[in-house]
Amino acid sequence: MASTVPDEILARLKRLPAAQQRQALVYVETLERASQGAALAALKGSIPRADLAEMAAAMEAECERVDARDWQSPPSSAAPVGSAILKRGKGRRHASARDPGAK
Repeated sequence: MASTVPDEILARLKRLPAAQQRQALVYVETLERASQGAALAALKGSIPRADLAEMAAAMEAECERVDARDWQSPPSSAAPVGSAILKRGKGRRHASARDPGAK
């Protein structure tokens, strides 16, 4: 019976020293990430330009803005910046972000 590619890889991998086995693992992980990127790249051009423009306009109009000045480091005795912003009510969100059922 002929061995499969995974069987052949495993047999050869078992003969390598541990350090090279780790290198092989890193390489396999790199291949996996690359194949995920290829799957995403295959979708390029599948969304009509008009739909992309509509999505971009909606994001521009309705997504929350962040003021970088609100994210300066607080004094060491102060509460975290994020909690201070929430207490001041700075974070405005679209109604649908607060309540998925709202329109």
